Amino acid sequence: PTSLKVIGNNCIVRVTGNQGEIEVIGNDCKIDVTDNFGTINLVGSGGIVTVHRRWTGDNVSMVGPNCHLMVDGKDKSSAP
Repeated sequence: PTSLKVIGNNCIVRVTGNQGEIEVIGNDCKIDVTDNFGTINLVGSGGIVTVHRRWTGDNVSMVGPNCHLMVDGKDKSSAP
């Protein structure tokens, strides 16, 4: 599987199909994935993960305050 690691603040990552692992470390980052078959890890505050279609076996993990997960236009973030 492929792996993409990004470290930095205010970054934007756009992926059409994720079949491996995306790891982003930084504050105020945005991750936009059309089809997620793999793993997305976001570490930092104020991040937004947008997934248009989630597939069986995928995984999204967010660590940090004020992070949001949007799936198909709906906010799936857990309230603090």
